[in-house]
Amino acid sequence: MTLADIKKNLDIIREIMDIKVVLDNPTGVAEKLENMQGMAGLSAECIAWARKRYDEKLKFLTMNKAYKDFSPTDRKIIFGGEASEEIFLVNYAESLNKDYHYSIEALRTLISYLKQELNSIK
Repeated sequence: MTLADIKKNLDIIREIMDIKVVLDNPTGVAEKLENMQGMAGLSAECIAWARKRYDEKLKFLTMNKAYKDFSPTDRKIIFGGEASEEIFLVNYAESLNKDYHYSIEALRTLISYLKQELNSIK
């Protein structure tokens, strides 16, 4: 998976997470939960690929002879700048995944509430 693929997939996950649901539409809540559960694997895969791309970038930078005369502190700062896109994707993918799991739990809570309301009406 390329960096562009990772970005595209993270955008898809974010798009599904951003769909608004209301208690007035129980079917919408269930549909969103179903769609989000289908994204769990993709979210985990994005994290893994983002980390892989970051590790590859660090390997490339570490082996680059252009940086051999810099101090370790300078190399760390330079490498952070050179790999900023990869670092961003790792951080974003991990944060999105965490938010994703909180959203799943919120949807499950909404469904439980709707079931309880439905049972109290009967």
